[in-house]
Amino acid sequence: MPSFAQLDVPKKLHPEDLAWFRDLQTAAKPVPADSQGPGSRIKRWISRQVARAAWRGGRDLFLDQQQLNLALIEALRNLSATVNDLVVRQHALLRQSDHPEGIQEALRAIREDLLAIRQREAPGAPIAQSGATSAGGESFDRYYRAFEDAFRGSEAMIEERLEVYVPRVKRAFVGVQDPLWLDLGCGRGEWLRVLARTGIRGLGVDSNQGMAEVAKNSGLDVQVGDLMECLRTRDAGSVDGLSAFHVVEHLPSELVIELLREGLRVVRPGGLLILETPNAENLQVGAHTFYLDPSHRSPVPQAFLAFMATQIGWEQAEILRLHGDERDLQRAKKAWSGNKSLLKAADCLFGPRDYALVAVRPLV
Repeated sequence: MPSFAQLDVPKKLHPEDLAWFRDLQTAAKPVPADSQGPGSRIKRWISRQVARAAWRGGRDLFLDQQQLNLALIEALRNLSATVNDLVVRQHALLRQSDHPEGIQEALRAIREDLLAIRQREAPGAPIAQSGATSAGGESFDRYYRAFEDAFRGSEAMIEERLEVYVPRVKRAFVGVQDPLWLDLGCGRGEWLRVLARTGIRGLGVDSNQGMAEVAKNSGLDVQVGDLMECLRTRDAGSVDGLSAFHVVEHLPSELVIELLREGLRVVRPGGLLILETPNAENLQVGAHTFYLDPSHRSPVPQAFLAFMATQIGWEQAEILRLHGDERDLQRAKKAWSGNKSLLKAADCLFGPRDYALVAVRPLV
């Protein structure tokens, strides 16, 4: 009896059935026994199963179309179940230590795990705020000063922007004698200079030696070191204010939470917390400019930061949306006036590029 692949094509078949019949004949052709390469045994086995299923259904083709359909459905169901079982067996085979493909698979998995470990920063590891490393192994630290100048803005411009916080700081420090402020990730020292002009003593720490040296050379009290380690080792209630400008986007979430918790311990009752970070509500920030800095991990949503601060114990948590492209925003709103959807899009495109969490440590 001829195999299904050798049968003559029936004369009375609908064109779609004819195409199906030929495709099935092609699938039923056996894979050569001497075929080599990955999965060759699986291919030969599947070919035999297709041929058997096709033959069982093909015999009925000459008898009754309905019987053919039922036979094929049943045969394909059985084939599907068997193929699934075969895939499971093949995976088990690959996991065997003496199987060549299994060894390659294990090595690939190990390489992926090692890469993931290298990319994942452990909670206790030093935090390099600007310490991204290129594929060639060269640290980004040495370029970070130039990067700040090119993409964040001049020191004078940043100092002008930071003046927005001064009224809140003054209100919080009414009656406080010789207040001390700790600035984590102080960079070029812009906030420390603003504080000095306000009459507040500031202490800065930055993990980037080059940035810290620039700040120290301008007469500021700045240390080089790990930001979180500095926070962990300070005495409770030893500072009156704590800030971290554009730092939390460099940290994994567990360290953001630790920063909030340790900050609550270190800041005196009634003291102030300021955390500023890029605002991903602005689509240009969330989709593009945030990723200019290779040491950024991920944007920190406003709701998350405010929620965690409140949960940990900070009070009067306030979100300030800052640094929008006002000129472009007003132009867009003028051009799109009357269209609510486009006005909303204008806010998303040209609205605040940064935001800040400002919170107070409870008095009791």
